[in-house]
Amino acid sequence: MFRPILIAIAFAMAFPAFALAQAQLLRSYLPATRTIYVGEWGTVFVALTNSGDVDFTSCAIGRDGLWQGPTPDIDLNEIDINGAIIPGTRYQAFSLDRGQTRHFLLGLRAPAHHFDGGATSIEYGGAVYAVCGAPGLAVEAVENSVSVLNFSVHSDRRPPDIIPVIVSPTADGVVRINPQTGRGVAAIAAINAGSPADVTFSMDVIADMQALACLTDSSGTCLAPRSETLSFRMETGQSVLISILVTDGPTTRTPFLPATARLWANFDEVREGGSGTRNRTSIALTDLGQDQPLDSVVGQWRFGSDYGNNILNLQEDGRYITFMSFHVAGQQAGFHAVSMGRYTVSATADAFSLTATPDAEFPTYTGFTATVRRSDGLMIRQTGVQHRAFQIDASLPTALAGEYIGIPEGRSISAPLDPNYPRVTVTANGQISGSFIDSLSDYADRGRTCAITGSIGGPVTLNGCAIAGAGHSASLHVIEDSADSQSALSLYLVLDNGTIRREFGLHAPSLR
Repeated sequence: MFRPILIAIAFAMAFPAFALAQAQLLRSYLPATRTIYVGEWGTVFVALTNSGDVDFTSCAIGRDGLWQGPTPDIDLNEIDINGAIIPGTRYQAFSLDRGQTRHFLLGLRAPAHHFDGGATSIEYGGAVYAVCGAPGLAVEAVENSVSVLNFSVHSDRRPPDIIPVIVSPTADGVVRINPQTGRGVAAIAAINAGSPADVTFSMDVIADMQALACLTDSSGTCLAPRSETLSFRMETGQSVLISILVTDGPTTRTPFLPATARLWANFDEVREGGSGTRNRTSIALTDLGQDQPLDSVVGQWRFGSDYGNNILNLQEDGRYITFMSFHVAGQQAGFHAVSMGRYTVSATADAFSLTATPDAEFPTYTGFTATVRRSDGLMIRQTGVQHRAFQIDASLPTALAGEYIGIPEGRSISAPLDPNYPRVTVTANGQISGSFIDSLSDYADRGRTCAITGSIGGPVTLNGCAIAGAGHSASLHVIEDSADSQSALSLYLVLDNGTIRREFGLHAPSLR
């Protein structure tokens, strides 16, 4: 039933949006996730596109050396426009002309001996290797948030395997926010090809956007009011239809950047004793490119990955922080600081130019350069690889006032929220008070807590911390609304006494 739908959507999403990209090989999977039983085959569709102006005379697809987890069995065949396997194409090299897209059926299987060590589930991930060449030219497929395949195998049970497809009214894989109404829509059809399961559906969108969903009947009528999460049961072979309404926030400006600006739809299994399995899909978001000059680079910039990963925070005092946020089913969003340092900026008629150097405590990280185009506000960062980003936050809204749970950096907390965690209060005028867990203490026994009083911008006084003392300054940065059922808001608290800097996560439950 779902096979013709998947084929049609795979063809519709064959990268028409990347025509302006550099000469590169682009790759996509549909579905992007499979969850299967050990020894059984899971199949996905693969699309490869030559986005440049050079014809590739020889291309091949195979196992990626960076594939995470044991090497699976693999079977690969090219398919025609009707989804039928083309005879004689198994594992064969092929050509790819400029602007051309070719489609393949990829099968993956985990042999039983992968589980000899007692594992009950194995998470595979990465991308199947794809490389093309022409005389004097070799190009590997671009890695971005839509070019990764997640493949999970279980040996203790046959898991649910939810296969979702998401579409927009324009049928090209893009949700276009209407600038007059600030709204855009998408729809999902999903089928469970595995065992029965109770499911929680959630969405991740760009900061300052809101996504609400509802289950619908075959005519598209909502069966209940829209909400941020949905709970339902899916039997084997059962399908569900979901309607999504995206509302653009007043400060969001989202250029057409489909590898970065996306809505992610998540299907999490609800299972006693664990978070179960996850299947997911995504679609690009744009507000039709409301181009305007950018007067400042200060704020937070989001780079291309799901769940808001790869955030660059540029502060007014010339400091920068890069961090990665993460989302785990049934847990609050967390974060991990990747690098900190200083940056300088110079302006030209067309762009702002940035030069950044990391702190000595991050010796393995090299500096980076970046430009922010005045025409559309896009940031292009060079770190050996070119990354494109857009600004998601340029100020601290007073709506962030409230009571937060303070936890160590790099940690997440399981839902429901533990009322015994220490709390930090932030007022509308920037005053800070309360306590949080010391990030240098032993998390297993909750460690010691740090008392904090002061204000954003300082001075701040700490008591009971490894970096306790007076004279600290503090800054507060929004990370992103987390996508779990608690609807928490994550903040990034940075403390600096001139010689030592420390970062903490603050998470506000929806009941605040």
